[in-house]
Amino acid sequence: GFSIFVTTLTSVVAFSFGCISSIPAVSWLVLYAFPTLIVDFLYQITFFIALLVLDDRRVNENRRDCLICSTVKSRVDPNE
Repeated sequence: GFSIFVTTLTSVVAFSFGCISSIPAVSWLVLYAFPTLIVDFLYQITFFIALLVLDDRRVNENRRDCLICSTVKSRVDPNE
């Protein structure tokens, strides 16, 4: 949460300083990179976190990775 925010904030500040560059290639790069950072930040704090929660639920229910409708039987070692 917080580390993603700080990293995104510092990147946005760095790219915003790039907007005042007199070199056209740098200006165009920054104009395309700035919205990409915002979209990526929104993706990280919404969609990606939700997928991690769903995957954690799948793991806790002993479901497989690719075929989530089947469960994995836990093996019990008779020597333990």
